[in-house]
Amino acid sequence: MFFRNRPLLLKLILPLLLLSNVGDSHAASKQKSKALSMAPPFKSELAWLNVARPLSLKDLRGKVVILDFWTYGCINCIHVNAELRQLEDKFGDKIAVIAVHSPKFDNEKNIETLRNIVVRYDRRHPVISDPEREMMHGYGVRAWPTLVVLNPLGQVLGVAEGEGHVDVLDAVIKEQLVKHAKLIDASPLP
Repeated sequence: MFFRNRPLLLKLILPLLLLSNVGDSHAASKQKSKALSMAPPFKSELAWLNVARPLSLKDLRGKVVILDFWTYGCINCIHVNAELRQLEDKFGDKIAVIAVHSPKFDNEKNIETLRNIVVRYDRRHPVISDPEREMMHGYGVRAWPTLVVLNPLGQVLGVAEGEGHVDVLDAVIKEQLVKHAKLIDASPLP
């Protein structure tokens, strides 16, 4: 799978790994030694909401990026939106949350319905409509909600499935802001 060999994967899904990989310290040390890879580019033909124009990974350089793969019929995805709002309020424009709406059902593919849902759920960050789940598959995402974290260089740090990761994400963001302090871009997205 795409995310199996990410150095900070252990930090992002530590609670899950503690349950499944207790005592596997050799695998953990091997995991940390692997290099980070660049995130796959965004598909230019996908529709964007809440931004003046579609964004690229280049536009996001200098920010810690959280890609939130969600579908609007998922209650856990709604809960994650509230968690992400906490991080956005705390870190401001030093982070960028990008919601990637990857519908589970055909009726969720309608862009006008998605636009109404974005307003209803007060999603203020950029939203990508991924109706055929191209980005979801490109990032190796298998479930809703899934958060993919990128460092300010556009490299994939790791993935967290489900909800309840706000404390771990907070710690990872702080670490990245210190580690890449000279690169941080606190200007707002278009």
